[in-house]
Order: sequence, then C-alpha cells, then structure tokens
Amino acid sequence: MKGQGRYRIHAVAELTGVPEATLRAWERRYNVPIPLRTASGYRLYSHMDVEQVKRMRELCAAGMAPADASKMVAAPAEPPPLETLDDPFEAVAKRIVEGTRRMDPVAIEGDVRFAMTLTDAITCVDRIFCPAMAEIGRDWERGLISVGHEHLASEIVYMATRDLLRLMGPARPVGEIVMACFAEEDHTLPLYSAAFRFVEWGYRPHVLGARTPPAGLGAAVKELEPAFVGLSVTIPPAPHRAQELVSAYADVIGAIPWAVGGAGAADMRTIIESKGGKVIDSEGTDTRDLIGRMLTQTRT
Repeated sequence: MKGQGRYRIHAVAELTGVPEATLRAWERRYNVPIPLRTASGYRLYSHMDVEQVKRMRELCAAGMAPADASKMVAAPAEPPPLETLDDPFEAVAKRIVEGTRRMDPVAIEGDVRFAMTLTDAITCVDRIFCPAMAEIGRDWERGLISVGHEHLASEIVYMATRDLLRLMGPARPVGEIVMACFAEEDHTLPLYSAAFRFVEWGYRPHVLGARTPPAGLGAAVKELEPAFVGLSVTIPPAPHRAQELVSAYADVIGAIPWAVGGAGAADMRTIIESKGGKVIDSEGTDTRDLIGRMLTQTRT
C-alpha cells in the first residue's frame, strides 16, 4: 500500500521541478504516479509519489521517452514484501531466481524494476542482478530449469542493465572504453558490471557483447580509438585455442592498454601477460589502481 498522501500538486511541482500540467499528463497517460484524492477531488501525493516523479524527471532528462520511463519507475501493482533478511538485495535476487524457476516473466519484470529503484545502478548490478543470474546459471547446470528459463531471465535483466548504463553515460567523457567477451564466451553481465566503474571514472564504455571475435574487436578499436580495452572470459578455452585468441586480440588492440577479467582469466595469466595484457583478479583489491595506472599511461 502506498503511504498516506500529504502533498498537494503545487507542492510536488515545487519539490520536483516538474510543472503541474506535466504531473497531470503523466498521471493521465502513464498512471505515474497515482495520487490519492480528497472528498473534494484534490490530489494528495505521498512521499513515494514524489520519488517516482523525481525518477521520471531524471530518466526523461537523460533522453528516455516518458512511456518507457513510466514502465521503469512503476512498481508492480502489489509488490511482495521483502523477506526479513539482513540483506534486502539478497531478498530481491532470490525473488528474481524464484520467478525464473516458475517461468513467470511478469514477476521477473516487476522484481527487476523494483531492484532498479532500491539502490544505485552499480549496487543493483553487483548485489542483485549478478548473484541472481549466477544462481540461475547454476540451476540450469543442475538441470533444474531449461535453457528457455535462463534466456527469459537473461533478456529481462540484460535489457534493464543496458538501460541503466545508457542513462548513466557521461555527457562529456574523458575517453572511450571498448569491452567485449571472448569469442566463445556468452556471459555478458560481468562486462556491464565493470562498465559502470568506467562511467564513474568519467569514461564512456562501449560493450560489444558476447562471442566477440578478434576481427570484430579490431574494427571497434580502429573506429573508436579507446583509451582501454577490457575482455571477459568465464570458462577458459583449451590451451591452444587460448593462445590463438589472445595473440589475435593483442594484434588488433596494438599499443592500447588492455586487460582480461572474469573467472577464467587467471588460468590464462601467462599467455595474457606474454602478449602485453593484464589480468584483473576478481578477488583482488587493486583493480581500480591497476586500471587507473593503465589509463594514466594512455593519457601521458
């Protein structure tokens, strides 16, 4: 249930910077927000309504169409309460997993949207989306769900993640970043998780996605002239294939600083470092310092 209404429409307009006419239009066209009404018909907005309006304003200012923004900020009609856990992010991740097991796209969509309003983008991806998709992947490996279940959740989660990244992109980036999965790698969410860090540092990341061959990466490097190239691999290829791919990636990247992250990167450390790349240790604490030094080298 929504909190008790307490703000009149003119107060909401002052608090949010959104004109009264726009507030009425959003309510009429998109049902965002839906204020309470007094016996005389006056609108009364709750604190949650005001937060929805602010979020709508931010998304629209970033270039999103109001119809799309309204879908992102609107919570499910009756969102289930978070379990009584010390970690609310874990609770939402668990709900996404459970919705996937039921093959319930409405529930997955609702919980993903709720996650996006619960915290900042980086925490949302790191603490909710990544753990949820990891557990869904384990369910598939154990034969508890089909590949259709996994693909359904992946599409919903990845679409939300891409929207978050696009909206966060700096208007005047200090440089471009190119990011891609190894040629036989399908798991793109770790790339997006890393991409948010580059946005924080003022860079604009370009995520090429899954199964990016060396030729495809080379074309992007040539056109975008990035300050840094990041690659991701979860399951390392066979040694001869790893040598072949790393050599080809190094050739197309050239003198640009580059690194490989992901669960499979450490197993390829010798090959990667022999070709001039760095390995990003997911357990390490110096990732930001390492990449910062590499980016500094680019600018000097």
